[in-house]
Amino acid sequence: MKLISLLSIVLYTSCSLASIKEIYHPKSQRYLSMEEFIAELPDQGAIALGEFHNHPPIQKAQAQIINEKVNQARRTSDFSVHWEFLNHTDQTEIDQVYFQFLANLIDAKEFIEQTAGAHNLQYAPIIQAIKDNDGKLYGINLPRSYKQQVIKGGVRSIDSTLVPDHFYVGNDRYRERFTQAMGSHVPANKIEAYFTAQCLTDSVMAHQINLHSDKALNFIIAGSFHTDFRDATIERLEKITNSQIHTFKFASESLNTSEEITNFKKYDQNYGHYADYIIVTK
Repeated sequence: MKLISLLSIVLYTSCSLASIKEIYHPKSQRYLSMEEFIAELPDQGAIALGEFHNHPPIQKAQAQIINEKVNQARRTSDFSVHWEFLNHTDQTEIDQVYFQFLANLIDAKEFIEQTAGAHNLQYAPIIQAIKDNDGKLYGINLPRSYKQQVIKGGVRSIDSTLVPDHFYVGNDRYRERFTQAMGSHVPANKIEAYFTAQCLTDSVMAHQINLHSDKALNFIIAGSFHTDFRDATIERLEKITNSQIHTFKFASESLNTSEEITNFKKYDQNYGHYADYIIVTK
């Protein structure tokens, strides 16, 4: 049984290895090999894997990094993954389904189907990596229904226990990025309400990550808008924890233009560096 398990990990890692094309460190303007990159990452603290959602090469690359870092750090029972797509209010149910997964009663795809939904099956490699390395999985988001309620009636319209004590509405820099990203999707007179809900999401995710960072090494799977420029969720997490936080931005040749990828690597005059590391997948 151990031989089969080991073989599955080796085959899985080899399969995902091909998804990473390059690793770039913007501050030092260096390209790193996988070995150099993994060695640079801390054995303790938080690693924020800022992503474009539901793009298989990116999720495979995230799973590979989790696999290789955990094994390099030799902390195979001392890490956790905090995932944006799962709500913290569902943690009891998540744990029950995860136990079935650990007991081999269901596979990674079935776990995704029962928790995050079948439309998120691209994340199965990450779930498998958590299991293979004896990690813990936490949901960190707030159900959409509460966010919609905040948009309609403000933060005070929801149960106060759902609002972290450290909640605050973001600064003008973050508001500007949010407004640009929303574009024509939201009427101008509703932008502030949506922005408040966005900031509540950031605060909730930061609170949940901090609350459950009982393991030495903590990976965060979230959209890169929550992690870019050390803003949003990362800014809030830095305010409430003493843990070291490393940020990534994943890009893909099949998703992003060469101009976009080049810009991700550059220092932005308005906002700074996108992340500590830019990971480009094939």
